[in-house]
Amino acid sequence: MPHTVVCALLGLSLAWFYKWLGRAQGPGATSGLHTSRDRGRDAIDRAVAVAFTAACSLHGSPRPVTQKYPFGYDGPMSARNILEQARQEAGLSQAALAERAATSRPTLSAYEHGRKSPTLDTAARIVAKAGFDLTITPRIEFREVAVERGRPIQVPSNLPRLPLEQAFAVVELPLHLNWSDRGRRYDLRDRRQRARVYEIVLREGGPDDVPTYVDGALLVDLWVELVLPPAIRSAWASVIPGAVDEQVA
Repeated sequence: MPHTVVCALLGLSLAWFYKWLGRAQGPGATSGLHTSRDRGRDAIDRAVAVAFTAACSLHGSPRPVTQKYPFGYDGPMSARNILEQARQEAGLSQAALAERAATSRPTLSAYEHGRKSPTLDTAARIVAKAGFDLTITPRIEFREVAVERGRPIQVPSNLPRLPLEQAFAVVELPLHLNWSDRGRRYDLRDRRQRARVYEIVLREGGPDDVPTYVDGALLVDLWVELVLPPAIRSAWASVIPGAVDEQVA
């Protein structure tokens, strides 16, 4: 059917038909950028996207990536996780916590989703209304220590502390830790089973495993009972209070 008849039936002008025919066959057919205005808007969108990424995906004016945020984090603030965790641990909805903290639910939601960054005072107030305190803990970094006739082990700079429910949980160690007894579950409330888990993690674990399964205070309590190769015991002795004096004695 001729295009002139189709345009007449659809009530479209021939000028409109030729305009869009040209666009369909032109260089902008794939990109959808047919006119200089389209291309200008696309350039602006791209520039905004670059600025937004450089601003760490925060709304508002771009901020330097190295800016210090509350809680001692470098770069984009992680208050979103802290506020959300405190609220969930308290069993509160966003609306309930916002009312307690004298703020609005949309504002709290923006904090939790990283769209806004609360000041330290604001974050402390919100966390306090959820029944928690903001605290600081030593930063844990791992160093690689070579041991005789074996692969290097990972030793932390400080001992981790775990929440009670995690320190005394029932756990199933991942395959890379416990390949010889896969699927076994350990009850960390049981002293012997906890000691066995600690022996495995200290020998085989890395930076992700130690803070997941080992509580520093409980490790110190078990230290003299753990069955460890001398090289591994020596490597860990530097972070166990009293262990170095023990070796010297």
